[in-house]
Amino acid sequence: MATPKHADIDAYLAVQPEPARQTLQQVRDHVHCLVPAVTEYISYGCPAFALGGVRFGGLNRLTRHNSSLPHSGEVLPVLAEEGLLEGFTWAPGALHFPHDQPLSADLLVRLIETRLGWVLSER
Repeated sequence: MATPKHADIDAYLAVQPEPARQTLQQVRDHVHCLVPAVTEYISYGCPAFALGGVRFGGLNRLTRHNSSLPHSGEVLPVLAEEGLLEGFTWAPGALHFPHDQPLSADLLVRLIETRLGWVLSER
């Protein structure tokens, strides 16, 4: 089955079933609060985020869960070593979370900080 093409993140979210749609929107809103200069786009059919041309994350809804995609295989192992991924299933390129439970702002901060290699000054 081919991945549907979406013009932008709004179009991607519009076709997602609830509660996944609302959860993904909440994560998107958190990203915008944490990184006001974020750029949004669609990458590999999924919502993605960049800062200054550097991709630092993405989102995806799958049948059984949502995923946070750090666009680096090095981020999630670091967070796992810090004990921040307990209770989650993950692979180096994807952190899985329930359709009805957005990622916490604190975890998003660590995901973004670890990927970009700098500390977010405003939370």
